[in-house]
Amino acid sequence: MNKQFVGFIYGVFSAFIWSINYLIPKAIDGDITPIAINTSRWLLAFLVLLPFCFKYFNRPHLRLFKKNFIYFSIVGITGISLQNSLIYVAGETSPPLNLSLISITAPIFILLIAVIFLKRKIHLKEFFGILITVIGVLFLITDASIKNLMDLNFKKGDLYMLLSAISFAVYSIFIKSKPENISGHFLLFSSILFGLIYMLPFSIYDYSNYKTSYDFNEQVVYAILYSGIFSSLIGYYLWNKAICLIGVVKTSSMYYLIPVFSSLLAVIFFNESLYYYDLISLFLIMSGVYITSSHETVRKKTNQLKMKLKK
Repeated sequence: MNKQFVGFIYGVFSAFIWSINYLIPKAIDGDITPIAINTSRWLLAFLVLLPFCFKYFNRPHLRLFKKNFIYFSIVGITGISLQNSLIYVAGETSPPLNLSLISITAPIFILLIAVIFLKRKIHLKEFFGILITVIGVLFLITDASIKNLMDLNFKKGDLYMLLSAISFAVYSIFIKSKPENISGHFLLFSSILFGLIYMLPFSIYDYSNYKTSYDFNEQVVYAILYSGIFSSLIGYYLWNKAICLIGVVKTSSMYYLIPVFSSLLAVIFFNESLYYYDLISLFLIMSGVYITSSHETVRKKTNQLKMKLKK
């Protein structure tokens, strides 16, 4: 079978798998806290990986843990602890379409971080891409209401989702600058391990204060199984395979399918309504991110970051 076609299928399936993750807050409907669902998700992923990762518990890898402690801490906090917890917090008050649409703004924040902290110059095309994306996000979080904008009356969940996108942007920058002596499998295992370690005190606090909300009913168990196995492991595996087969540029373009899948699934399964400003936001955000990303010189930005981190 043609590897281009196989790579395309892998990319589409991974986007579809991740799009369902944005429906989970709606599905569990407050039966369990956001911290609990995120901790359970990554704990399950960790336990599934553990039998294949015992080889990492040796002196050479323990030295890598020690040497790259700050790096693993940043990756674990931003990619595992913070980003995913914020998604589930946001999902308590925002619909799936908003979550998935705001999530794809991460490349915009990657560029802004590079401009602010790495002194990267911004090009005119990128500026217009950012401007279009910002307008789209404002349409979304204000329900296209000038009054809401003037009163700073935003959906709380959308603001949490923006923080999640920023967290994922920081995570992505550090993933792209991973030390050469760290393999992809070891990085995934270490990220989950450190993320769980940093979530531990928050999980203890969460349980001690909200244990009455810990209802592990059938719906919640299915959500944990799906997010822990499919979203956390299979989705990443298919995405990485797609990159190997068709390259990062073609694969990344399929990431924009996530809000399309999420909105369709939300309408089918939860009878969500799509308003005119949702469709305008969908068009503006996807267009703005695409325009900005199409001009992005990833290799140059990554090399700049590596030089900064080495100093």
